[in-house]
Amino acid sequence: MRHLLTLIFICICGFVNAQRSSLDLSTGLHYSFTTFSKDDQSQHTSTIAGEDRGIVTGQVGIHYRRRLSETNGLRTGLRLSELGYHTMLSGLRWGTQHDGQGGFDPAFDPGQPDELSRRTNRFFLEVPLIWQRTFGARAWIPYLEAGFLPGAYLTSRSRQEDDNGTTVTYYDESNGSVHRFQLSAALSMGIEYGLSERHALFVQANGRHQLRPLAEGPIKERLYAIGIEVGVRRGLQ
Repeated sequence: MRHLLTLIFICICGFVNAQRSSLDLSTGLHYSFTTFSKDDQSQHTSTIAGEDRGIVTGQVGIHYRRRLSETNGLRTGLRLSELGYHTMLSGLRWGTQHDGQGGFDPAFDPGQPDELSRRTNRFFLEVPLIWQRTFGARAWIPYLEAGFLPGAYLTSRSRQEDDNGTTVTYYDESNGSVHRFQLSAALSMGIEYGLSERHALFVQANGRHQLRPLAEGPIKERLYAIGIEVGVRRGLQ
C-alpha cells in the first residue's frame, strides 16, 4: 500500500511538473521575400520589366507555453507579423507619351518617370500553433520548434519612390483577390538561458513560408521569411 501511495505521489508530482506553463514576449527581424508562379493555363504576360528583392521586416508577439512533458510543449499566442518585398520597375510608359500611331515616345512628356522603386509590406495578425522539443535541463537549454501560423491579413502598405518624390499608401487588398485567412508553416531552432527559477531569455533562428497562395488568380504569390527572434519568458507555475 505504501508503495502504491508513493507511486501515485510520484505520478501527481510528474503531472504537475509536466503542466508547468509560461508567458513570453518576443520580437524579431527577418529577411522577407516573395515568389510568383504561373498556372499552366495562364496566358498572363507583362510588358514591364520588374525585379523583386527581399527586404527586412519584423514581428512582435505574446505567447503562452504549456509543457506537456519534460521535453515537449505547445506554444500559442498572438503575433503581429510584417512581410513584404521590394520591386524595381523600368521601361515605364505613360498615356501622355502615346504618339498616336500605336507607340510611345518619352519625349512627349519627359516629366514622367522611366523607372520607379516600390516597397510592398503586408501585415498579418497570427495565432501560432507550435510544438516545442527541448534538450536537457541545464541553464542553457537548446530546443526545436515546428508548427503552423494561421492568421488574418490586415492591410498593405506601399512606399513608392521615383523622380517626382515618395508616396506612402495604405490599402486593403482583401477587397480584391487577397485571402483574408492565411496559413504558413514555421520551423525554428534556438536556445534558452535561465535567469532564475521563473525567468529566462531565449533567442532563435526561424523560417516560414506560406502554404496557401496569398491570392487567387493566374499568378500565385507566396511570402517567405528567415530571421532571428529574441524574447523573455516568465513561468506561471
